[in-house]
Amino acid sequence: MYAKNTSGEYYINNQTATKGTQYWSFDQTYYWPDNSTELTFLSYYPLPTQTNGITISENTDGVPEITYTVPHSVQDQPDLMIAQTVENIYKEPVNLTFFHALSCIAFDLTSEENDQIKSIGIKGVYTTGKISLSFAGETFNWESLSGDDYIYNIGLAENPQPVEPDQTSSIMAPDGYLMMIPQAISDDAQIIVEFVNIGTKTIALKLDNLSEWQPGYIYTYMLREGKYVFDVTSVKLTDAGIPTDTVDVAGGTYNININSYYQNNGISTVDLGWSVSIESQTMNYNWTTTDIEGTLSDNVGGINISKAITCATSIPASITSTQSFVDTLRARPVITLDNAKDLSEYITGLYASANCYIVNQPGWHKFPCWVMGNGLSSLSTSSSPLYGYTKLNVSCFNSSTKNYKGEVISDTSALKLPTENASVQLLWQSPFEMITDLYISEDNQYIYFNVDQATIAPGNAVVAIKDENGVIMWSWHLWISPWTHVIYPNNGNRIFYGLSIGTSFPQQYTYEQNEIKLKFTQNNSGLTKEVILVQKPDTIKIGLNNTYYQWGRKDPMLPADGLNSNNDVMVEPSVSDAIQFSSSGYSVESSIQNPTTFYTGSGYDPSLSYWYHPYSDNKGYYKSIYDPSPIGSVVPLVDSSYEMQVKSWEPAYPGLLFKYVSGTVVFMPLGQRLGSTGALNNTSDSGYYWNNQQSNSGYSVIKIDNTSSDVANDYLDDNWLSPDYGLSVMSVVDFAFFFGE
Repeated sequence: MYAKNTSGEYYINNQTATKGTQYWSFDQTYYWPDNSTELTFLSYYPLPTQTNGITISENTDGVPEITYTVPHSVQDQPDLMIAQTVENIYKEPVNLTFFHALSCIAFDLTSEENDQIKSIGIKGVYTTGKISLSFAGETFNWESLSGDDYIYNIGLAENPQPVEPDQTSSIMAPDGYLMMIPQAISDDAQIIVEFVNIGTKTIALKLDNLSEWQPGYIYTYMLREGKYVFDVTSVKLTDAGIPTDTVDVAGGTYNININSYYQNNGISTVDLGWSVSIESQTMNYNWTTTDIEGTLSDNVGGINISKAITCATSIPASITSTQSFVDTLRARPVITLDNAKDLSEYITGLYASANCYIVNQPGWHKFPCWVMGNGLSSLSTSSSPLYGYTKLNVSCFNSSTKNYKGEVISDTSALKLPTENASVQLLWQSPFEMITDLYISEDNQYIYFNVDQATIAPGNAVVAIKDENGVIMWSWHLWISPWTHVIYPNNGNRIFYGLSIGTSFPQQYTYEQNEIKLKFTQNNSGLTKEVILVQKPDTIKIGLNNTYYQWGRKDPMLPADGLNSNNDVMVEPSVSDAIQFSSSGYSVESSIQNPTTFYTGSGYDPSLSYWYHPYSDNKGYYKSIYDPSPIGSVVPLVDSSYEMQVKSWEPAYPGLLFKYVSGTVVFMPLGQRLGSTGALNNTSDSGYYWNNQQSNSGYSVIKIDNTSSDVANDYLDDNWLSPDYGLSVMSVVDFAFFFGE
C-alpha cells in the first residue's frame, strides 16, 4: 500500500498488508496524522509471483507501475485488483474499494453435433500491458499493449460436453476463466474450438455488438455450433444398374456417393471439400495415390455428390498353361525401349508389313504405322531373299481396292497413311493387362507398345490408328504366342504354318481377393470416413481357341472361351467393346473404320478383291492388302487341302492331325460365328477354315468334323459358305513372297 499527503510526502510507502480472518492488516498500526490532513491511498492485489505474470516497478516520482503478461496456464492467471481513493476521515478506519483491472472471459457452448470438446481458446489479442498508478485519483488506464500468437485455452470441466440447443450448462472449470487485458478487439482475433472427433472450428472473436473488453466485466461467449455432415458410401452397379458390393477380376466402376457440408443450426448449409488417400491395399494391380486423387480431383462438397472410381484389372496370383506356354513366354529376355523389336523385320535388314504381327517375348516392340497392312515389302524379284530393297508392294491392290475413306487405291503412294496428328488406341486385348503402354513415335512412323513380363500369356490384341478427327484409318492384330516365325529355306509344295491365326492355348487364371482402403477427410472439420473396395477372387479357365474372320476382312473377331459357345471372358476393356454386331451399314470403308464390328446377314457382300488374287501356277498368289496373315504367309488356295490326308486324332487337343509334306498340321474343331447373328456355334464339334477363293457356290472353306467314326483314310471336306460367317484361318507359306514367283 501507498499513502501520500497533499504535500507529496509518503505516509505509507510500499507496505504489504496481510489478510486476517476479517480484515487486512500491517506489521504496525498507522494513525491519521492530524484532523486536517488529506491522504491519497493506492493499493493493488495480488503481489507478484514467479508464475502470475505481474511485475512492479516505480517511475521517477516513485509512483508504482504494474506490468502484466497473461500466463499461458489459466490456473496461473490472477484476478488483478486496484484501489485508488482520497480520504480525510480523522480517527476513522479507511475502507479501500478495490476494482478489477482485468477482463474475465468465459465460454458456453451448444451444439447439434453433441461432440466432446477438446479445448476452447482465443488468440490474436494483446497479452502484455502496463498500468501507471496515480496519486491524483484519476482512473487507471492500460498502455504499452503487445501480444503473441499463443492460443490461451480456458479451463474445461471434466469431460465437457456441449449441450443441446434448448439446454444450458457450463463447460467451464471453476478456475478456468481467462483473465485478459482490457482492450479493443481486432478483426484478427479468433476463438479456436477443438472437438475430439470433428476437428477444429475457428470463429471471429470480434462481434458486431462486442468489439471491446472493459475492466471488471465477465464476458461469456455463447457458442452455437452447427452440424458437420460427412457421409461416404460406395456402391458398385452392375450393367443392369443393380447394386453389388464387389467388382470381378476384370475390374469395374464403383460409384462413390459423398455428402460433405456444414449445417449451420438448421439455417444455412455450407459445402465442404475433402481429400482422399490410400490407407492400405492388397491389390495385385496397384493403385497409387496419384491415380485415386486424379480420379477424384474435383473434390467439391455438397449433397449427394457422385464420384466414380474405376477398379483396374487384377493381375492373377498364378497362371497355369498347357505345355508351360506362359512360362516359356515369361522366361524369354525382356526387350528394352531403346532396343524395341521391329516386328516388320523378318530377316536382318529386310522388312515387310502385315495386318498381323507375332509377339513372342516380353518388352518393347514396334511396327510401321505409315503404311497399310501388307503394303511394304523389301524383297526384290530375284530368287534370293538375301538381296532386296525396301519398296511398296505394287501387287497388293487392284482397281477396286479402297482405303478407309472409300477412295480407290490407284497407286503405291495411296498405300501410305496420313499419320501427322494421328493417335493410337488399344481396341481390345485378351487376356488382361498384357499391353501396358502404347504410343506413336514422334516422327509418326511407328507404333510402340510394351508387353509386360508379369502378364504376358498366349493371346491377342487389336491396335488402331486414328486420323486427326478420331476416325480409324487402319488397325493391326497383335498375336501373342510362344510360336516363333518360321522362314522356309526352299521352294516346295504348299506348307501350312501349323497354327491357325490367333491361336491361344488352354490356360487357368487364379485371382486372389483384392481390397483397397480409401480414407476420405473433410475440410475444416477433419472428419474422416473409410471405404473399402473389394475385388472378388475367381478362377477362370480358358480352353484352346483362336480368332475368327469374316471372309475378306483383315481384322480378327473375338474368339470363344475354348470351352463352350461363350465369348472369351478374359477380354478388356469389355466384350461389348471387343465385338459389336450390325445388320446394316456395311461398306469397305465402314469395315475398316469399325474393325470390331461383325456385319451380319446378306448385307455383308465383300468385293472379290479382298482376298482373291491368284498367281499363275496356283502355288502362290499376290497377297491382298486385306489379307490377315502374318509376314510371309497368306490365306490358302482352295487346292491346299487336296494334298492332305487324315492321319489321326490328337488327344491333347480336340482336333485332327494331318501328315503333310515334312511335318504335322493340327486342324482343330474350334467352331465359328454364325453369319446370320454372329453368335458362336459348334465350338467343340467341327471346325471351318477359310480359303481365299469364291465361286457360284459361295466362298471356299476347309471343314473338319470329329464326329466321324472312320477318318483314317478320309480327305478334308471342301465346303462353301457365305462370307458373313466368322471362321478360322490357317495360313500357308507365301512362296511368291519368299521366292519371287
